[in-house]
Amino acid sequence: MPAQVQPVRLEALPVQAAPAEPAGELDALVPASEEFMPDLTRDERILLLFSSLGQAAIIDRPEGEIQKTGESLAEKLEVPNVAAAVNRAILEGGLPLRQNQRRITNLSPRDFAMLQVYAAGGTNMHLAELLGKDSPDKVKTLNRRLFQKMDVWGREHSVRAAYEGGAFKRGVPAITLEHIFGERPE
Repeated sequence: MPAQVQPVRLEALPVQAAPAEPAGELDALVPASEEFMPDLTRDERILLLFSSLGQAAIIDRPEGEIQKTGESLAEKLEVPNVAAAVNRAILEGGLPLRQNQRRITNLSPRDFAMLQVYAAGGTNMHLAELLGKDSPDKVKTLNRRLFQKMDVWGREHSVRAAYEGGAFKRGVPAITLEHIFGERPE
């Protein structure tokens, strides 16, 4: 697994809160484009960026606050969770990809299916249904193995790594849970 990093206080990041103020470093990494992210708060943009890089753990906020920020981010982007928000941000150009990342070539069809479920905002229950597993522990083990294989921290990071490593392509419509599982009654 990647090395542990020290927490960083959000206030220490050189980011301007108001869109009319000069851009900070975060704005250079995650442009606030007219088309994509004009309504996201500073904390939502930070969570989007850091979680996509596998660094959400360094955000120095109480867990409940980070969860609320993630829920708010997902609601604004009309997706189920932060992993799906990362996918949408990448597809719509709101989250730039890093160049020259290592190619991902060792994915099995099951790994690829799991990545698609993550990108669509799926849960461990969705994965269990798709993979025919009856135990949450079995799904967690499969998640852990995939993360190790890709050298990533979690779902959000794996979605970004899939794009940067060539497993996913921009310009392809986002897959949804309805595509994977068909129409479901609520």
